[in-house]
Amino acid sequence: EIGSYQFYDFDALNQVIIGNKVTSIGQAAFGWCSNLKSISIGENVQYLGTFAFDQCFNLENIYFNAIHLDVVDGNPASPFKYCGRDTNGITLRIGENVEYLPKSLFSSWGPIKESAPKITKVIIPMTSKLKDVDSYCFKDSIYIYEMLLPNSVENIYANAFTDCAVNIIYYCGDENSWNQINISGGNDTLLNATIYFYSSTSPTESGNYWYYDESAAESHVDRSIKDP
Repeated sequence: EIGSYQFYDFDALNQVIIGNKVTSIGQAAFGWCSNLKSISIGENVQYLGTFAFDQCFNLENIYFNAIHLDVVDGNPASPFKYCGRDTNGITLRIGENVEYLPKSLFSSWGPIKESAPKITKVIIPMTSKLKDVDSYCFKDSIYIYEMLLPNSVENIYANAFTDCAVNIIYYCGDENSWNQINISGGNDTLLNATIYFYSSTSPTESGNYWYYDESAAESHVDRSIKDP
């Protein structure tokens, strides 16, 4: 367990790797760590306290691997409130074994949209087991520009992406698979995004396609083919 306020306002921290033996991160445990740039949350974290990483203004990377997280404290939870505010944006990477993203995990704090973490890119790998994105998970994520979304996703619950600014989705499946996802109400911003469907080779036809070029890409999202 990492207790509440245990590393609060600890300026010396610039990277945090939370191992797989940790099951609980308390309220504001890493709040106001102004020089923290990267956090990795281990697979066995089950509890994430309110404002756990509150106002880590210089955060640039979140590696989220918690496969058992089903309790996010508070309403709304806002564990990443104002994170990345002073950067060009946060890249969020979801571990391939994560099957469920809980309610309000990356949301704003109450009515203040600008308090949502400054996530600009979301990478959920092609090999992901993710099935469910719960309500308000990315509520008010007004900074998100692009997202890599696996074809393992089955349910996107009500308002998961309400008032989210996602502009481009690189989907790891075809149009038929996309249409099979159960997308509940309040996700218009997601549905209105430009969607590129995966092609295993460089597309030869005009259309909304993308493919992964291992020789050129740093990640699936960083290189794509659009309307070749």
